[in-house]
Amino acid sequence: MATTLVTPPATDPVTLVEAKAHCRVDIDDDDGYLAGVILAARQHLETETRRAFMQQTWDLTLDYAWPMERIDGCLRNRIVLTRPPVQSVTSISYIDTAGAAQTLAADQYKLAKGDTGEWFVEPAYGVSWPYIRREMAAITVRFVAGYGSNPGDVPEPLRQAMLLLIGSWYENREAVNVGNIVNELPLAVASLVFPFRVFY
Repeated sequence: MATTLVTPPATDPVTLVEAKAHCRVDIDDDDGYLAGVILAARQHLETETRRAFMQQTWDLTLDYAWPMERIDGCLRNRIVLTRPPVQSVTSISYIDTAGAAQTLAADQYKLAKGDTGEWFVEPAYGVSWPYIRREMAAITVRFVAGYGSNPGDVPEPLRQAMLLLIGSWYENREAVNVGNIVNELPLAVASLVFPFRVFY
């Protein structure tokens, strides 16, 4: 199983104007540096939480066979999608037993959210998915993830965690801190992002 970013977000949850205000920067000389720090903060927290913040498109590839889960005592096909929240499924393609690439019709599957917050795709009612060839990357699910396309769509704790990281990285531009006592602030980045961490 692998996930590949197809289309990155068009923007970040924190704007350059917000980052400059947070860092108390009133010159334009560091705009390029700050833009890089904003991007790094988003990518870091997306990795930490295993979520997508802004709207982006991903491919999830699976090997050999349709995934199965035991649900109410019965085995059923179910593909759990990484990088929640999921907005939509663009396509599900697969390699049939003859080795030809095929695409499932949209009415052959449904997107749903589980009780524990996981997003998944499973066959529509009364549908059985076709047999596939047992090979690597036999299935590809393309899906759109993220809270939305506007910075305000992202939960405020995640945006504030980004601002804390941006401020810290802007002020501390080296990999090590020599000769100073350093303590992580309580109720800071870790506390802000913990409720959003994905554990499944």
